[in-house]
Amino acid sequence: MGLGVIVARASRVTDRMLRAAADAVAHRTGDSDVARADAPVLPPIRDLRGTSRAVAVAVATAAVEEGVARAVLDDVEAAVRAAQWEPVYPPVEAV
Repeated sequence: MGLGVIVARASRVTDRMLRAAADAVAHRTGDSDVARADAPVLPPIRDLRGTSRAVAVAVATAAVEEGVARAVLDDVEAAVRAAQWEPVYPPVEAV
């Protein structure tokens, strides 16, 4: 959620932005059958970066639509991808 707020440079966090974040997480659980008792509540951990990106895009989009975004975002997804930290680890050599 924070990434979306930062990318949009939102002046505040609105109820609609919170709802957008919750909806984005809910849509990534991978199981549309919510009536099952064992249905997942959260998306799989292996897709954490994708889920984070989806939440950020949803939050930034909601901020733009509500008029609280101070950034001009022509392509919200590209802006989120550019802002998302990419871990790069140098090779470690045993000595």
